[in-house]
Amino acid sequence: MDAQHTASLARVRDYPDCSEAWFSFAEVQRRQGKLDDAQMALQRAVELAPSYSTALVSLAAVHRAQGNFDLAVTCGERALLC
Repeated sequence: MDAQHTASLARVRDYPDCSEAWFSFAEVQRRQGKLDDAQMALQRAVELAPSYSTALVSLAAVHRAQGNFDLAVTCGERALLC
């Protein structure tokens, strides 16, 4: 576990209702290629803040990388409406 992962995980633990904490954690996971973990964290960020367009765009990118093109388009469209 690297320092970024440890710090972002600590923020999620300390602030479980903070969408930005979940987004930061997701971005670390995504950069490490842990797409399932990134997806879960981004979904939580969007649950907490449904109009968080940056998280929606990132979630669309994760879905695209996973081959879930319909979900990627849906998230991208939602981001445009925010």
